[in-house]
Amino acid sequence: MKLAIRNPFKKTKIIGDVYESRNPKPIVVVTPAQLAILFVLNTVGGQSTDANLVTAYRAMIDEGVELPVQSAGGIRTRRYELAKLGCVVEDGSFKTEAGRHAKLWSVTNCHVGIRPTTRT
Repeated sequence: MKLAIRNPFKKTKIIGDVYESRNPKPIVVVTPAQLAILFVLNTVGGQSTDANLVTAYRAMIDEGVELPVQSAGGIRTRRYELAKLGCVVEDGSFKTEAGRHAKLWSVTNCHVGIRPTTRT
């Protein structure tokens, strides 16, 4: 699935964190940290567990990909926020080697815009 990034400031009406525009789909506004999670999920094929997402995120940073530094808990929190926004959905579960249940998360076809940061 491809991730469409649109300009959220182009003739839009703001409704919470979702912008309505003339496009048929609303634009979901995400932070740079959330966008990095979407990028990593798309890079690993669009599906991943939280544990594999953290491993892939760290591996991409080690390879030199410029991503915001986030802890494992921060990565899981950003994924949870993306699930609440509808950009990521649970796509099944399975048992790990340790016998625990792990949810499989998939990227949806949401249109995102980047929330500008106010920090300098």
